[in-house]
Amino acid sequence: MGHIQEALKHPGQITGLSTGLADLDDMLDGLQPGDMVTVAARPSLGKTALALTMAAHSAKKGVPVGFFSLEMAQKPLGLRIISTEAHVNSLYLRTGRLGMEQQEKVREKATEIMSWKLYIRDDLKGILDIHAAARDLKRMEDVRLVVIDYLQLCEPPKGQYGTREQEVSAVSREIKDLAKDLAIPVVALCQLSREPERRAGGEPKLSDLRDSGSIEQDSDVVILLHAPDKAGKTKDDGEDVSHLLELRIAKHRSGPTGTVRTFFDKESGMIAGWEGRR
Repeated sequence: MGHIQEALKHPGQITGLSTGLADLDDMLDGLQPGDMVTVAARPSLGKTALALTMAAHSAKKGVPVGFFSLEMAQKPLGLRIISTEAHVNSLYLRTGRLGMEQQEKVREKATEIMSWKLYIRDDLKGILDIHAAARDLKRMEDVRLVVIDYLQLCEPPKGQYGTREQEVSAVSREIKDLAKDLAIPVVALCQLSREPERRAGGEPKLSDLRDSGSIEQDSDVVILLHAPDKAGKTKDDGEDVSHLLELRIAKHRSGPTGTVRTFFDKESGMIAGWEGRR
């Protein structure tokens, strides 16, 4: 009743953490405490960009965030955040090919980013180590969002596993336990199998979650990424879709499923609402 009464005071306002994407917030009511939110796609489709969008949006608002990366080191992740926030080409940023105006914007954004409570760890592999580190961050910094990039790279708890599927299932269960233990949303990135590439249109399905059906079972929300241009489609009813990234909410334990259209600027890594695209 307390939750309901609070919602009645602010009708239409999301009750969870904002993702930075209004349409996605409307569908999910924000990122909810205790939820395991799985973001799944084939490689290089925008998983990390979406995770950084969510993390940066919270950090900008003063919300402490823990980001555990098993794929990228701290430095390239930091460069990606600066590139996205400054809206500059990430390759030009890494190689120093920036004009004076862009350089000033980068310096301004880098100074702003340094004030964020965004804690990036790239030195942990075991899911139990990540759980312990996240618990420490919760105690010391009161982190309210954790991101893990990505699930299949996590080492499972020590034990007897007969198959790869059992290993991934153990990791998935631990991530769900982490979300419940800390009572915060945990965003876990996940690799899809090759099945979408064999399918006409390249559209992903829940059954494409790689190595384990337990990921679907444990997740409260599953978001599948789909880029029409990756499937060779550049126009849809005359509309240019070369920067379209679809966020397909394929599972939502507490609400509706559906598709959110976003604008993905691959050069800077920026993801924004489709209607407000540049």
